[in-house]
Amino acid sequence: MLKNTYIHIPSIGHLTEKKIWGSGISSWESFDADKLDICSGRKKYLKNFVDMSISALDKKDHLFFSNHLPKDEHWRALPDFKDIAYLDIETTGLDKKNDDITLIGVYDGNNVKTFVRGKEFNEFKEYIKSFPMIVTFNGSCFDLPFISSKLNMDFDQLHVDLRFAFKNLGISGGLKNIERRFGLARSSETEGMDGLDAVRLWYKYINGDNSSLELLKKYNSEDVVNLKALSEKAYSMLRQKLID
Repeated sequence: MLKNTYIHIPSIGHLTEKKIWGSGISSWESFDADKLDICSGRKKYLKNFVDMSISALDKKDHLFFSNHLPKDEHWRALPDFKDIAYLDIETTGLDKKNDDITLIGVYDGNNVKTFVRGKEFNEFKEYIKSFPMIVTFNGSCFDLPFISSKLNMDFDQLHVDLRFAFKNLGISGGLKNIERRFGLARSSETEGMDGLDAVRLWYKYINGDNSSLELLKKYNSEDVVNLKALSEKAYSMLRQKLID
């Protein structure tokens, strides 16, 4: 979908993008400005930006696309950037000022890596930099601002927030509800658990119950693993909605 995209070009909106598609220009590689009924200066401008886009994608320059694509359109880049961090955090509460992150889970599509408060947090900053794209559920409102506040870091990656991706499809509700909608199951140990249970498990752990940390890590791991399946569902549905 990214190679068919034109809304990342400054001054190009959805209507103009559809006019470009309607002119028989389906992708960057087949871009022919002469098919467009616009002035020569405008044709040159579009052709130059398309060439820049092709070059940026060849170089896997995620900054080019994260800076130019509208935030709610970052999903278009999903198949083109394979190194994706499916990320979710657990906290002691919802207040970024007074509460703390207890652990950060990241799934790279093959393995889950968990960063626990007081243990691996110092490794997280360098690790997350290796990913050009991050996928979360409500991460733009919660996970990423919480991490930025507590770990004093910023994110420059492409970011797909599945909460809003599904909202654009008319699907609302929390992560667990959307998982059930698409038939994604939880293990018997974590079925029915929620964020409050995650807080309780953390406090049990710091009071000496190591098994509570293992269950908390399992709960979080299922969150991030399911984000991959949900991102594939969202991408397919959003793409179909766009081309209909």
